Amino acid sequence: MIRRKIFLGHGDAETVNGMQDLKLSSYDLMEMHIRALYVHDEQARLIFINDGEHVPAPRFFLGRTSQGNIWRFRHDLPQTVCDELSALCKA
Repeated sequence: MIRRKIFLGHGDAETVNGMQDLKLSSYDLMEMHIRALYVHDEQARLIFINDGEHVPAPRFFLGRTSQGNIWRFRHDLPQTVCDELSALCKA
């Protein structure tokens, strides 16, 4: 049996005889969670809740994991507000 480690974002995967056993980090899972919850624009800004109803997304989303914080802003939030909130999220 051959095992190889493959780097996948913040997590990794092991392949065993060609089959991949994904080991995603909590950060990777949070990224996937955000992509599943919301429709994003090209700048990764939130547009709608991903429910098919086109309900506006929240102005701000913060996800916290042991590997770090992940945050997103709604597409219509002023850049100055986004910059100020980003500084707080990084702290």
